[in-house]
Amino acid sequence: MRKLFSVIGISSMIILSAVFAVNANANSNVDGRILLQVEENGEAWYVLPDTSERFYLADGDIAYAGLRTFGLGITNSDLDKIPVGLALESGGEDSDGDGLSDQLEEALHSSLTEIDSDHDGYDDKTEIEGGYNPIALGAMEFDSELTERLKGQILIQVEDLGQAWYLNPDDGKRYYMKDGDAAYEIMRYLSLGITNDDLATITTDNSMLDCGDNKACLVSAVEKNYWVSGDTRIINAGVYIYDVIFTNNQTSIDPYEATFTIEFVNWDFTEEFYEDSIGYGKTEEEIRAMVQEDSADLSGYIESCSTNDKDSLLIYVENSDINEMFDSILQPVDFATCVELVS
Repeated sequence: MRKLFSVIGISSMIILSAVFAVNANANSNVDGRILLQVEENGEAWYVLPDTSERFYLADGDIAYAGLRTFGLGITNSDLDKIPVGLALESGGEDSDGDGLSDQLEEALHSSLTEIDSDHDGYDDKTEIEGGYNPIALGAMEFDSELTERLKGQILIQVEDLGQAWYLNPDDGKRYYMKDGDAAYEIMRYLSLGITNDDLATITTDNSMLDCGDNKACLVSAVEKNYWVSGDTRIINAGVYIYDVIFTNNQTSIDPYEATFTIEFVNWDFTEEFYEDSIGYGKTEEEIRAMVQEDSADLSGYIESCSTNDKDSLLIYVENSDINEMFDSILQPVDFATCVELVS
């Protein structure tokens, strides 16, 4: 997921971004905005609308976690009341050549193969630019009060497939973020420049990021010193499969100190084990029934480990789906030496 920022280079972005003076007593001026450090290497920060704290957008994987962590649920009917932004529609695949990327058309449920989805004589892009509905007859009914109230928020379509949108405070339009890379690209494009001194007046957010089952996100978060949680899998000796929730609580960067926990959600045997076990007195169905019963007992069991070696912890996370972390099914190894398993 670490693809290069293709819309515009960092140096060009810094030039295009207006330097925005932040008053230490008026952080609300930048709530919901993306800030770009013009005196450094173009690092991007998202200022949370609800807390006025800044969150570091290190890369696309971290941006993905930001969508899950800070997103605000919205119904489809309310989302339709907010105009769609097309500022970034010059790139991306456009199968029907109507000026709208396939990614955006998927989110809008408009046709990827016809330039006029509702066959009213106007192409989809023209309708969106004019405030009309591209998939039905008539104009869109926008709600200026709703748009104003939600400016700067990351909006998640809870009634659809969880599509994410960023509502830009400057133009009051929503921009589609299909994934972490798209979110990173869009947020940098819509950013405002800020000096180091002004940025320092905004408190840094230390929320626990939710990476879900995105392993690249989990690895990137550990590497870049975030507090992070995510789902992963551990396989022991090719026999046992443990589905767990990995949580990393980083307490210090220099010197590095972190404590991570493993919470067990479920366990099972590998398919190879089931195949090898047939004919040894129990059927596969009987073995699976036993696993279900024992898995319920293990669910919620938590182990923790402290470490001051980030390199070993990174190896541990990167190899979690092949890491032999257990001596036997219910006897975890000594977690005081857990990191040594992969060092």
